Amino acid sequence: MKTTFWREAMAMTMRNARTWLALAVFLVVNPGCSKAQQGTQRVDALEQAAATHATWRKAEAPASLNRYVAEPFNLLSREPSLVTGKVHHDAVFQKAWEQLLRESTTTPQTLEKRLLSGPATEGAYWESNDRHGFLYMMCQIHACSTTNLVLFFQPETASMGGRLQERCQVRWVGEISDDIKRLIEDTKPIDLADPNREFDCAEQGDAP
Repeated sequence: MKTTFWREAMAMTMRNARTWLALAVFLVVNPGCSKAQQGTQRVDALEQAAATHATWRKAEAPASLNRYVAEPFNLLSREPSLVTGKVHHDAVFQKAWEQLLRESTTTPQTLEKRLLSGPATEGAYWESNDRHGFLYMMCQIHACSTTNLVLFFQPETASMGGRLQERCQVRWVGEISDDIKRLIEDTKPIDLADPNREFDCAEQGDAP
């Protein structure tokens, strides 16, 4: 009786040992498994932040403000858009833009030329309980990693502010509240691991 008991106990112990050994081998052969899962979770978190925020929600722009769903260079140009054939110039946007450029460490004309030379996004409409506005992003051609602007514009108050990265130097400019800063940081984070940014900033000696 005792002999049978000990045989069964030893058999169970061996089975458990083989199970743990197989698990250990799997983890050694697949070291990136947990990292991949963490990476997926980070991507999901960013996508969720892009759709909703603590105080701001992404939504469809009302018809009365739909003209701001355009690229910044179209809102600043008095010439017809090459895509739509229409003039999208907006005087309120331009006045706020010119005020913002005065905070440049270079001349306003130089910064404007850089920021409007590269790709830009159309205005994305965001709203909170008592405010609303449009989020834009633009950058310098061939230097998007080091010279760019994430801009938030509120048409009804004609206020404009954002996060300016000017040749690797990052700062807040214009009229911008803490909650909008958080919105920008959550939805448009600076990729400090971007190899292009690391190389360009290291060359200038300006990497943060």
